[in-house]
Amino acid sequence: MKKTASLILLILAAALALCGCRLPDPFTDPPAETEDETILPSEAAVPIDDTDPANDHDNRSFGVVYFQGWSYLAEHDGVLYYPTMHVNKKAYLNSYNETTGEIKIMCSDPDCPHMGSDCCAYGSICPQYYDGKIYFMQQYLIQSKCNFAIYRMDLDGSDPELIRLIIASRDPESNEEADDGFIMHRGRMYVLTGASKAGEPSIKTYYLKELLKKDGEHRIVFQVSYPVWSTVKVFMYDNFAYIAAGTVTEDGNNVVEITKVDLATGDNRIIFSDGNAAAYFSDNCWVERDGTIWFTVDNRIPNEEGVYVSTGVSVYKSGDRRIELVKKFEDGEIAYDTPLLSQNICGALHEDEDGSVDIWLCDFEGNTLYKGPLDIDCSDYFPEGTEFRIVRIPGIWGSEKAFIIEVVPSEIDENGDFSFRFAFMVRYEITPEGLNKTVLLKNG
Repeated sequence: MKKTASLILLILAAALALCGCRLPDPFTDPPAETEDETILPSEAAVPIDDTDPANDHDNRSFGVVYFQGWSYLAEHDGVLYYPTMHVNKKAYLNSYNETTGEIKIMCSDPDCPHMGSDCCAYGSICPQYYDGKIYFMQQYLIQSKCNFAIYRMDLDGSDPELIRLIIASRDPESNEEADDGFIMHRGRMYVLTGASKAGEPSIKTYYLKELLKKDGEHRIVFQVSYPVWSTVKVFMYDNFAYIAAGTVTEDGNNVVEITKVDLATGDNRIIFSDGNAAAYFSDNCWVERDGTIWFTVDNRIPNEEGVYVSTGVSVYKSGDRRIELVKKFEDGEIAYDTPLLSQNICGALHEDEDGSVDIWLCDFEGNTLYKGPLDIDCSDYFPEGTEFRIVRIPGIWGSEKAFIIEVVPSEIDENGDFSFRFAFMVRYEITPEGLNKTVLLKNG
């Protein structure tokens, strides 16, 4: 009997070992052997030799910033790739086919139950498309610090390969972690990290690093320090990065500062710096290839009690050494107070006290694409009778034809307290008749 049980265990262990679903272990398994030198950059600081603009980093994927890497999206040939946190609080990498409407977990094993780390799609974040593959990251804890491994897989979720491990700083006086962003740009890999040092908890230094061939090695392309509550966003075109930071000056004014950085030499210069008593945020700006900048301002006036309240949102364009108003989202009836900005699309929304949401979207010429109610109902994804409300809509990702927002609902318990449950993406196709809504999440 014992021999039979032992044989069964051996068979099960062998089956698990042969399972093509589990990701390679970054600490014990060797990285994939490949002759494709483009996936790992040279050890010297040289210009990028990939000249195809189609291989630029998809700057939209850095535009929705609630969970950092959880909020990335990649797109190729009509298919979206994105991580989302499901109702069961398990996060998986998913795909959505815009033509067929099919939503899939990025795992090719038909027998995988998708219930945890044995699934290659579990916990996979920061998806990036390059040269027929989806690149993504996985988090690992070492000495209580976040470290990440980079993997790639085929577009159907098969053949996952380990590329390299990213080790966080071992400096005991630094809390640097490699968790602020992974960027695939023209065949080279970059990470954005942030760290504050002991004795300077209010200052955070951001590093844009190019990953080199050997594990653990990198080249610091650019570094800059801002107050720890600042927001930082990266755009990449050709041989340049644009680092946009929303921060606060010593006198308490909000400001957006954008620095253009040569990816090969590190040479840099500030190309935009402007502030306003209202709010600027780096996730509410957009930089084009030619350096044209779009940014938003939350318009506020004092009420009878002297408290500044929003009357709407304005979008401005900066280029040719001048700033011009593109659109003012004010109509006297609805206080559109949450700015939204992505490639070729801008707007604002307002959430009423009853949880209803109104949105107003325009293209970059100021032409209205849609104005009206925004259906964000997610009751199908809660048990029947559950009370909930949307607690945050952090940003937008999209274009003139369709857009995606990230929705963060919160369950309300018997005491009336909010309890965070999960976050997911909702896609809206803009049509002459209104919005066609698709929740990018499998029910259950």
